[in-house]
Amino acid sequence: ATARRRLEGLVGAFLGEKQFVGCNGLEITDEIRATIAAQACLMLLGRGDGLYDELRSILVYPSSFWVEDEVHDEDGLVTSRRRELSGEAWDSHRIILSWEDIAETAAGAAAAGYNVVVHEFAHYLDAEGLGLADRKADPAAWRESLAAEYEAFCAAVDRDEETFLDPYAAEDEAEFFAVVTEEFFECPADLREAHPALYGLMRAYYGTDPASWAPAGDGIR
Repeated sequence: ATARRRLEGLVGAFLGEKQFVGCNGLEITDEIRATIAAQACLMLLGRGDGLYDELRSILVYPSSFWVEDEVHDEDGLVTSRRRELSGEAWDSHRIILSWEDIAETAAGAAAAGYNVVVHEFAHYLDAEGLGLADRKADPAAWRESLAAEYEAFCAAVDRDEETFLDPYAAEDEAEFFAVVTEEFFECPADLREAHPALYGLMRAYYGTDPASWAPAGDGIR
């Protein structure tokens, strides 16, 4: 009950501060605003250090959208690419999301562990370099432990082992953090069972224990 009251307060403040922009003809409704705000604010329940302070607007597309950018390789070669995305943390001021993907997650129709709102807001927190919610934890030791978990996961993917986490998490450390965050909030009991040390690291970062929220350990669904 205490957490629910805090969440309601965070959501109210979020809706008052952030601008929602409909793209490609999408009309922003109260459902869209409330759904995104609730999922984003859930990640702040145990933190108490701001409300995505640099974020100004959330751009919402009806479905997945195309982004064109350039990739620079180690030899300096620049390659243009066009990607279809469901979400992107564009910069510290804007996050772009697909409403279709958000609605599917909210309805329980998306793949287990998938949540584009949580994924992109995790990128925001990671990019901001925010510290641990658990002030008693050693930040350097936490970073070393997370890096070790990432390396172990990459090694498992390289060996073509079946993994609990989406293999996409091996892309880089930023994607690893975002994918693990999705699992932490969507399938907390499963993550705790499959990767107890990793679950502990996420609990220290977010300052909350979603596996304890319901007898079955259900996440935000």
